[in-house]
Formats: sequence, structure tokens, C-alpha cells
Amino acid sequence: MKYIKNLCDGDHWYFMERYMKKFCETKKFVTHNLSFDWKVFYIYDINLNAVFDTMLAYGVTERYKQANFEYGLKDLTHNLFGWDMIELSDMLVSGDWGKKGSSNIAFWDLSYELVRNYAPTDADMTLTLYNYVKRIKLLESFKAEEVFNIELTYAKVIAYSEFYGYHIDIDHLPELMQTIEDGKTKNMQKLFEIAGEEFNPNSTKDLTRIMYDQLGIPDVSHKRSTDKNALKELADMTDAEGNPLYPFASYLKSYRDSEGIFKNFLKRKDEFLTPDGFIFPHVFTFGTNTGRVSVKEPNYQSYNDAIKKFVQPRPGFKMWDSDFSQIEYRVLCSMAHEPALIESFADPDMDYHTYQAARMFGVPYGAVTKPMRQQCKGINFGLPYGMGDASLGARIFGARNATNTQKAARLRELYFEGQDNIRNFFDTVRDDGVRNGYTRTLFGRLRFYHKGSFSEGAIRRQAGNHVIQGTAADLYKLACCRVFEMMIAKGWLGKVLLNAFIHDEILGEVSEEINFYEFVE
Repeated sequence: MKYIKNLCDGDHWYFMERYMKKFCETKKFVTHNLSFDWKVFYIYDINLNAVFDTMLAYGVTERYKQANFEYGLKDLTHNLFGWDMIELSDMLVSGDWGKKGSSNIAFWDLSYELVRNYAPTDADMTLTLYNYVKRIKLLESFKAEEVFNIELTYAKVIAYSEFYGYHIDIDHLPELMQTIEDGKTKNMQKLFEIAGEEFNPNSTKDLTRIMYDQLGIPDVSHKRSTDKNALKELADMTDAEGNPLYPFASYLKSYRDSEGIFKNFLKRKDEFLTPDGFIFPHVFTFGTNTGRVSVKEPNYQSYNDAIKKFVQPRPGFKMWDSDFSQIEYRVLCSMAHEPALIESFADPDMDYHTYQAARMFGVPYGAVTKPMRQQCKGINFGLPYGMGDASLGARIFGARNATNTQKAARLRELYFEGQDNIRNFFDTVRDDGVRNGYTRTLFGRLRFYHKGSFSEGAIRRQAGNHVIQGTAADLYKLACCRVFEMMIAKGWLGKVLLNAFIHDEILGEVSEEINFYEFVE
């Protein structure tokens, strides 16, 4: 601050190391937006000992219960207590704080009296919120203690991964640009060949005409949609040999993937890519209703194989990725307590789709054919999402008609034969979702179905998916937390870097001096 005497002659590094490090790592702290606060302290190599976060407390409770619930500090303070906190803009006579064309006053230009009135309020209101949360037993009333504890540690995982970011091979970015352009051109030519004419692949009008009128592709959305959800469902449909049932949809999806990489990454790379190739994205732990995270600036969850290969370890580090094999099916059989299926997963090489096909069609595991596995795969994907027989028939056999609906109904019955626990699990979860108006994951993460927004059918479709997918997301976060806690115990912060790519690609970077097998012990 320009007008406030600095401690230690302004040597903040000395001050933080000499006076604050031990204090911040041993005393107990309450925060609001832990990920941000943790990153600030980690600049000084301080692992802030935050034991509670008021934003996360409302994130796992009221945010799920109330649609469009705001849980920022100023919003909570106003909505819960009727108090308006001082804004930075209140310090200015005119102009917008920090925006182009403003008075260009920075925070360090403020006088002691203004800083004294502004700075302590965040801490004061956070403490007030903490006392209020404890007094009304907010977490206990939602039975959200376990999922809150996961999110509390995972907020540090997010902060750690955001702090270090990840590295892109900038020397070969022109090659990536060319790869993306070639992919767009190749897929566009395939689209023109199938359609028998040239058209604008970004025109909804052209696509609707060609897909539904000219090519007769089934309308899985019932509204002639060409959005990403309808396109993904069509692109995922395959024949008995595993080939795309609707190549036009597959090529269009690939074209859009390349177009998305160009628009959201390559075109904007200068906005978030440092000159030496580092990217520091923003991860939002409450980005979805199921518990999965969302990512912005950029969204690395949308990276295709072309761009993933350009993600590389920083100098002196090695990198590997990991994935939860068949995680959602493992969650299903575990929560349903299906003993035979649980036992089968003890074999790490067991393929779930082949296993179910062998059981459904009464053939040995090794005798399952591609058509058998493909039909079973459609059932395995469709059931958690609450697909009816008509939708399952369209997904598995490529068209919505009475014959395919009957065939899908028969496959459904074959799937549930001998797996009564799974049938009962789905029935119970969906009934509870309708009756209670919410569902809960194994770790207590809630999803509410607000009246007026969800029909009974919509609740039944989404309830099973939330419990399974949400529990898988909780397990992912819990695994990251366990790795992070191990890193702290072993003194590996700064030596092992976590890039929390949800559900898929990069889970970690490890320095060369650390034995890999010791790390995964």
C-alpha cells in the first residue's frame, strides 16, 4: 500500500516465511472460497490449514436444494442477514473499478482509512457465516458431512492443480493447427459425399434438411434437433460389427469437435497460454448437478486426441495418465449388492459388456460375438439413463419402431434375469426420487428435482443416472484427495503435480527422482 507503512520494509517474502508460515500451517482457519485463498498462501510455500469453508458448506446443501442459489460471500451475507458489504466500487467517486475507461485507481492507491473499513469485512462476515452454519447445523440437516469433507480437501487439490497448470508443446502448435484444419476439411468432405451436395455444416437449417428429410436419420430428440446431445446419441449408434450406424452423424460430430478446438482453444490461445507454454485453467467443483467438475479458460475436458498429444510434462518431470476402468458399472454392482457381478470385477481383465452378453445369451464368455456384445452394450449404456424400450430400441437397432421396441424389451428382461438386486436398485432409486424430490449418492451428494422443472418421467430418467454417475464423481474426487494427502505426508508438494483432468486424461506429473512404484504404493 502506498500510504500505509509496510512491515519488514516491504519484504513480504521474509515476513511470510518468518512470521506467517508456521502460524498458517498449524492454526485452524475458516475460509470462504478455499481454492482462491490456498493458492494465495501457496505463493509463499504455505499449505494453509483450512478446516472449514463456508462457501463449500452452502455448495453441498442449499445450492443443490434451491434453483439459482447464489453462495458468494456478499450474496449470502445479504440474503441471510440483510447486510450489504462494502464493494470496491464504493471507494470511487465515479467510474468502474478495474475496467477500461475507469479512474485507473488501484487498491494500493487507497488511504489507510478506506482500507481499514474495507479489508476486515470479508474475514468478519466469513466468521459470522461459520458461526451461523454451526448454530443451525446446516451440514447435519442435509446429512452432507461426508461429501463436505471430500469437497474441503478437493478444493485444495483444485488450487494446487490450478497453481501449476499444465504445459503445452508450443513449438509444434502450427502442426496442431494444421492437424485440426485437416480434420475439419476431411470430415466436411465426407459430409458432402454422403449428402450428395455441398452445404454449410454450421447451418442448422441445412443440417436439419439433410439429416431428417434427405437421409432419413431417426429423430432421437423428437424435435429434429442437431444439438450436441442428439448428435452424440446418433454418433454412438453402431451396427453389429461396431461400425457407425449413421456415418453422417459421426462425421458431423468429429467436424464439430475440431471446430470447437479451433474456436475455444487455438483461436483464443493468446488469452490463456503463456509465452513458455503454460495454461492455468479454472476448475469449478460445483460445475454440474451430478458432482462432476466443469472447466473454463480453456475447457480441457473437451480436448480430443489431436490436442491431448500436445500436452506434455514440464522440463524435469515425467507424466502419466490414469483412469477408473468401468467405474460406473462397478459403482452400480456395488451399490446394488449384486454378489456375482462384484466377484467378476475382481478380474482386472473382465470386460463388462462381454460378461453381461455371455450371461444374457447363455453362451461362454469367450464365445460372445460382436453383435451380442454390441446389443448388450446398448442396454448397459441405456439403463442408467432411464431409457424406455422405444429409446433403447432406437439406440441399439438404429430406428424407432414397434419391432425394435419389442426387441429392446426382450433384451431388458434378459439383462435383469438373475440380477434382481440391480432391478430393485433402479426401482428403489427412481421411486425415492419421485417421492422425496431428490436423490443422494453413496457419499451423500444431493440432487433436487424442483417442482415445475421436472416431470415424473424426467425424475425417473435422471435419478438412477445421478446416483451412479454422482457416486463415481465422488470417488474420483476422493481418490485425488487421498493422493494429495499422501503428497503432503511425504513432503512431495511441488515435486508431484496434480492436473485433475476429470474422469480421463492426466491425473499426475511426477518428477524424475521419484520412484513411480513408490508413488502408487
